[in-house]
Amino acid sequence: PGVNLDQFSPLPKQAIAAHRQSLGLPTDRPLIGYVGRFGPEKSLETLIEAHANIEAETNAHLVLVGGLRQEIRSKHFGKNVTVVGPTVDPHLYYQAMDVYVLTSLTESFPLGILEAMACGVTPVSTPVGAIPTFISSGKNGLLFQPKNVGELSRHLKILLADKTKLESLGQAARKTVEDGYTWKAAAARITRHIQDHL
Repeated sequence: PGVNLDQFSPLPKQAIAAHRQSLGLPTDRPLIGYVGRFGPEKSLETLIEAHANIEAETNAHLVLVGGLRQEIRSKHFGKNVTVVGPTVDPHLYYQAMDVYVLTSLTESFPLGILEAMACGVTPVSTPVGAIPTFISSGKNGLLFQPKNVGELSRHLKILLADKTKLESLGQAARKTVEDGYTWKAAAARITRHIQDHL
């Protein structure tokens, strides 16, 4: 899999408030988000509970894109949560986020998190599937154990309290995609694989 860097790219800082406004999202607080299916294996209740834990302290807003509110079994919905149905323009939501969270219990090679990283968004994820091959915790994102609400809450609090750390991890995340996960890099990998097996 590869990411189209022209479509998935960071917005200039001065454009983010207007961009969020155009999506109906708050402009005056940090934005944590997820884009994708709302299946049980995504464990979105872990993210919702972690957000509820830190909501008062960080004033963070949570946006979940890709399904319906009733698909998520959680009693912990905070006040500052927006749920958006499936979208054909995920990059618009990534570009609005400060942190992208993936709470999955299982994955193979999730393209969504790489797309968020390409938009300069700091990823916080479970270390499932191929994720540890491209996220190094503390260097270009943060990892936490599946269903560990406390660990995820701590990670989010640390990031939202330290803008410098948040920005440097987001920049490193973008560089990770530029260095190895573009369409061009994916095509080169496939070509090498074919040549190796001829």
